[in-house]
Amino acid sequence: MINVVYALEANLQKQQQDLMTKIRSEELQLNVLKEGYLKVQGALELIETLKNSVEESPETDTEGA
Repeated sequence: MINVVYALEANLQKQQQDLMTKIRSEELQLNVLKEGYLKVQGALELIETLKNSVEESPETDTEGA
């Protein structure tokens, strides 16, 4: 009977370790995705600022020559 308990404990510890590893991996991937999202959001905010700047000064050359 004690062998069954030890086997169960070993299996649960292995499962716990596997889940911990998977969580860490997913957290790293999530951080990379968040970083990409924030970069895109920042670029969109910059574009919005540029658009507003161009709209406020119509005498500026808008063709970028």
